[in-house]
Amino acid sequence: MIHRNRKSVFFPYLTKKFLYAYPYFQINFLHFNLFLFIVILVFNVFKFRLSLFSIRRSFHLIPCCCGPVMNSICSLLTNFLNYKLFNKLLYLFEPRKSSLKHH
Repeated sequence: MIHRNRKSVFFPYLTKKFLYAYPYFQINFLHFNLFLFIVILVFNVFKFRLSLFSIRRSFHLIPCCCGPVMNSICSLLTNFLNYKLFNKLLYLFEPRKSSLKHH
């Protein structure tokens, strides 16, 4: 019963947290992306150290390590741009929320 209703309970809870606690979310949005970036970086370094033992040819190591790292750097830069767009989306939801309170 819990497993069946998990989606219907969990996703409105997430949207409610984003809409009602968005000043707290604005502070921690970029911090979460930096934390994700560090986790991806550490994972790629660990994968790079493992591939030193497993892969014989050295030119396989460069795309193995640098590709996901560059991808995470690009996603971090796009998240800085999408942060302003996300704020505009939150302000679009704001009149609907206040109109529900008045009715």
